[in-house]
Amino acid sequence: YKADIYAKQPEDAKRLWAAKPPLAGESCASWVQRLCGDHHYSFPLLGRILGFFPSRGDWDRYLDDAVWLRLMELGDFSEPTPTFEQTLLLGNLSRVKDPGDILRIVDGFPAYRWCPFCLAHDEIPYLRWYWRLNHVQECWVHQAYLSERCIVCDRVLYLHRARLTGRCAVSLSECADCGMSLSVPERQQVHYDRELQQRLKSLFAPWGLSYAAPDFDESIILAAKYRYIVKGGRI
Repeated sequence: YKADIYAKQPEDAKRLWAAKPPLAGESCASWVQRLCGDHHYSFPLLGRILGFFPSRGDWDRYLDDAVWLRLMELGDFSEPTPTFEQTLLLGNLSRVKDPGDILRIVDGFPAYRWCPFCLAHDEIPYLRWYWRLNHVQECWVHQAYLSERCIVCDRVLYLHRARLTGRCAVSLSECADCGMSLSVPERQQVHYDRELQQRLKSLFAPWGLSYAAPDFDESIILAAKYRYIVKGGRI
């Protein structure tokens, strides 16, 4: 799909009637997944409604202002709530060169790690933006290892298709392939570099799970520091 917000829209889809604002710390891809689930929309249908569909179904990549304006209009948001700010963070980071070493991508498609404990305690399960960062392996709330695959079917948590429409999952805390819960932690002990995880958490601490988000210039600096840290440097 090419961006064309002025194209005539389908008569039965003038509004995203069930649209709710993002939750605190929610990524754009997570919010779009829930939008599709609430409206029983596939990604292609949402693309027709918006006049836009991102490459490889990656809604965490940068979306221009015209797309956001269209989303605001269809969702009947008179003005963006503070939580919309954080949905822009990964998009700004993706505008730097070679975003694939910053955002998690598996076999060419957008993918997430996740914290089973966060999903277990969420009233409405959703994905945090920092779970998409390629080298973040630890939950910033529970200090637990982030899961990478369903413990039942061994599938990755991909987001290039609508997970909550016509598939096994009814919420983002369930595997879209087998329907089993993603809120059960792995049983085996996993070893990883916790010092690196603390340095990455400190780097993003000014944004954390608050409502602020770095602008484009700040994102360039943030991306450079991120790469420096994962290569063994210290700030």
